[in-house]
Amino acid sequence: MKVEKLTTLDQEECAYALTCVDEVQKSGTAAKEYHTFAKRLPAMIVTCGLGQSLASLFSQTKSGDSVGKTMLLEHISKWLQEKRGIYSPGKMILYPLMEGSLSSYIHAQEMTLRLLFWIRKLLDGLLEE
Repeated sequence: MKVEKLTTLDQEECAYALTCVDEVQKSGTAAKEYHTFAKRLPAMIVTCGLGQSLASLFSQTKSGDSVGKTMLLEHISKWLQEKRGIYSPGKMILYPLMEGSLSSYIHAQEMTLRLLFWIRKLLDGLLEE
């Protein structure tokens, strides 16, 4: 009989955050920018909401020196669309976020804040200042 490995949400969040942090560390110069915005984004989400916060982050990804911001937006999008399945993958995250239900939006906001908690803690411990 095959035993299925059960994991908690915290374990899944931590595991995904570790892969994000590993990717960021390999990127070199983007790590500092990523870390800065991972620290700022939770307060922005609580103040303005997930949609406005991600739209603001997206608007800042257009400059050539915004690799960290782009990576953070991609990590959050993948978490909500592929890993948590709150929204279907394929579209840029802002479209399903605005087209979805209120309950999906609130759930996505909570999952994003939980993920950012792990990313920030791991980066605080792993990145050299």
